Parts: sequence; structure tokens; C-alpha cells
Amino acid sequence: MIGSLGVDVPLRKETPETHDKNQGAIVVRLVDQTTTPDGDEEFVFEQGRENQTGVNYPRSTFLKYKNSKPEDAILYKFSGPVYTARGKVQLNIQYGLMIAVKMEIVTPTPSAPAENAFDAKAAEPTNKSAAPLPPPVADKVYSFQQIEKQKAQLKNKVVRLEVRYLVGEPSDLFGDGTLRYIVKDTSNGPTPYGQVAFPREGLEKMGLAKDSHREGPFTVYARVHVFPEKKAAAICVAIGTRVAVENGRATYSW
Repeated sequence: MIGSLGVDVPLRKETPETHDKNQGAIVVRLVDQTTTPDGDEEFVFEQGRENQTGVNYPRSTFLKYKNSKPEDAILYKFSGPVYTARGKVQLNIQYGLMIAVKMEIVTPTPSAPAENAFDAKAAEPTNKSAAPLPPPVADKVYSFQQIEKQKAQLKNKVVRLEVRYLVGEPSDLFGDGTLRYIVKDTSNGPTPYGQVAFPREGLEKMGLAKDSHREGPFTVYARVHVFPEKKAAAICVAIGTRVAVENGRATYSW
């Protein structure tokens, strides 16, 4: 309940009610401004009072990418007290951002594949024998937040996901018949959403072909694909729900 309430707190437009008149009117101050290692800027605004008493006041953090205009800063974090039916609680929120990428599918000139090159079709499992894929990087379950933070290290590697359900309608992002969904994981973290491309065979074997929004959880092994655009979110290509590893080689199946 607190999560669904808290997401909208910084976006409310009505003026809060003031209880202690001795503190004066409500004012908004810029209390901090920092530059991230990537060159982006963070601005922290505090909604306080004219005569503050040192209590905890709500703070909203805005993020401006280094190549964007000042007016294009986005709400990034919120922290402050929230009043519920059970009393006052401290709420800390970090907002996630997914950027739609417009891709143009072209047919490349055939060449010898690089050792670690990503091939969406090669990642699609079939019933025929094929070159084994690498084993999962770890036995643990990865959240989408962890994948996005570690995408440079996880590029082209296989991770284990735990899917709660698929969101919305699919699109064929790679142009190879896989169906890309926005997916919610089971992490209960601040940014539990990511992108996963499923082969039709996988959706059928998982029982999602007729009802793609049926709730799990479902265990899925997926290969991490990272787009060349720096700000683009990584996408995972599902390759199976089971894995067998022998002599350092993995075989995935549905």
C-alpha cells in the first residue's frame, strides 16, 4: 500500500496543509547540486518552511543528462515522511526510466562471427542439436535492476531470471520472430521492470501463448544484449527454462 501511495507523492499539485504556523510559509529550496561520474547533474530540492525546526522535510531529486536542456530534467528520487492510516512513515523512492529505441533492421554482409558476438537467432533454442551456449554466469537469480547496473559486465552472458508476469503487448524488436515484452521480476525492488524477447516456442512451452499475462513466478534463462546507445536499456533474450551443464558447456531447453 505504501508503494502505490508513495510513487505519486512528489507529483501532487495541491498545496500541503500547514499545522505549525510558527514555522511560516512552505518554501522550496535547492539544497544540493552534484555532477555524476558520467557528467550528468543531480539537483536536490527540499520542500521546507521559512523558519525550519530541523525535522525531516520532503526532498525531490531531479536528474539532467549532460547533453539535455535544463528544462528536460526528470524526477529521479524522492525521500520524506508520508502519512498513512497507521501514522507517519519514512518513504524513499528511486524512479526507473526506460527509453524507447527506434531501430532500423539491416541485413549485414556475411562474415566470420566474432568469438563473443551476439546472435539473436543463435540464441533461439530449437529441438535440433546446436552449438552449446555458455553456462549461466551464476546460480543466483538476477533482477532487472542488477542487470542494468552490470550490463557492461553481463553483455552476451546468460543470467537466470525470475519472472512475475509480462506487461502489455509484444513487439518484434529484432525482426527475427521473437516477441519482446516488458516484464516484471519478483525482486520487489524499486525498478523491477525490464525487457525480454521470447521465442514463440518458449511462450508455448511456458503456457503463455494463449494467456501471456498469466502470473508466475517463472524461471527463465536469458542472454543479455546491450545496445550500442549508452542510455538504452539492456534487453534479455530468453533461451530456456532449464539448463544442463557438462564440461563447461550448457544446453538450454523449455
